[in-house]
Amino acid sequence: MAGLVAARPLNLRPRTGPHNSPTTIGGFRHGQTPLSGRPRPLSAPVRRWLPPQRQNPPGSGAGKGLFFVQNVLFDLDRHDIRPDQVPVIYSKAFYLMENPSARAVTQGHCDERGTEAYNEALGDRRAKAARNFLVDHGVDGSGQSSVSYGKDFPLDPGHDEGAWLRNRRAQFVLW
Repeated sequence: MAGLVAARPLNLRPRTGPHNSPTTIGGFRHGQTPLSGRPRPLSAPVRRWLPPQRQNPPGSGAGKGLFFVQNVLFDLDRHDIRPDQVPVIYSKAFYLMENPSARAVTQGHCDERGTEAYNEALGDRRAKAARNFLVDHGVDGSGQSSVSYGKDFPLDPGHDEGAWLRNRRAQFVLW
């Protein structure tokens, strides 16, 4: 068959030399798996991503205001969590872990470009990506749900790149 390339066997033997340092073990960075090279999902210690003023005692409800204000933003036609948005979603995960009775609906939104059906499906993927990120990092998934609004409820009614950026979001609502 044309176009198929034989896969190289994986070399899982530890490397020697400058690759073995306190930050790398066997040529892999700390937190990476040898097969994928991707970081392993982090468990509950999300406190290191939060600014000091957000580290409130459990049950205080002090982080509830920021829970509504901060949205997770996405790139055009993408539904994966951007690296610069990880601290935002970690703060939401931290709040939900510290307040186990709180339940959240993750809403997926898109900008005005694209068809109705495409934006509905993309909003659904964005909402599920944000919800799955929370669940993968220690939030109880039984009370979390997701919904897509497509381009129906824009946060910014403008028609420029700045408005479109603010409208491509996952928004969290407590209930």
